[in-house]
Amino acid sequence: MFEEFEGFEVEVFLSRLFQTLQTLQPCRHSSPIFTVTGNATVVNFESLILFQLETMDKNILLKELQAKHNFPTEEFPRLIELFEERCVKKNTILFHEGEVVKQTYFVLTGCLRQYYVSPEGTERTIYFAEEGHWAAELNSFLHYTPTNLNLQALEDSELISLNRKNWELATTTIPALAMYHIKNHQRIIVKLKEDIGRAVNESPDEKYRRLMKENPGLLQRLPQYHIASYLGVTPETLSRIRKRNKLL
Repeated sequence: MFEEFEGFEVEVFLSRLFQTLQTLQPCRHSSPIFTVTGNATVVNFESLILFQLETMDKNILLKELQAKHNFPTEEFPRLIELFEERCVKKNTILFHEGEVVKQTYFVLTGCLRQYYVSPEGTERTIYFAEEGHWAAELNSFLHYTPTNLNLQALEDSELISLNRKNWELATTTIPALAMYHIKNHQRIIVKLKEDIGRAVNESPDEKYRRLMKENPGLLQRLPQYHIASYLGVTPETLSRIRKRNKLL
């Protein structure tokens, strides 16, 4: 849907608005909001509405903070300005094994995976980060030590990230964020203990059924070889598991 505006005052206004929005426009947005042709500025209202919706995405972070802790809404603008926005293409590696992790990421759109490579060269996925989830390697990030993990975008993704300096600034000047992290890390530790126990006691079929129950959308969203890597089986074994469990 396009519409033309003519006239000097409108032209000046739209030209200035065009210049401003081009600097703010999210990098995943492909359709131009304004184009200038001759003496007229053409406005794509569908793109303008989409842009407005996209700029609201950072509220996903606020919802996460308030779901896990009573994070005050009035503190959010001060926090969000410390983040950097980053759009990455599918298959982008955000950090490699052997590197010191310099950013902690929060997923606005898209999906990431964290994985390690065994001495035999086999990739083993340990974590998927979808919308509304963090992706980081805190031991490396906080202690400046090389990581043994890799972080990869499985889809074109829009992320916001904190570097170490801004992370320290945020957690020391916004107490509610520090408390959120304490509570969230406790939950992560509990889940890791549960995952370790399940890894020992669950069969591959049981792991698959649990994934079906806890996150069925992931099975439809991602290629099966990534699901197989997460479950610790070959794609061929996963195919047999799916056939055995397809009626559940």
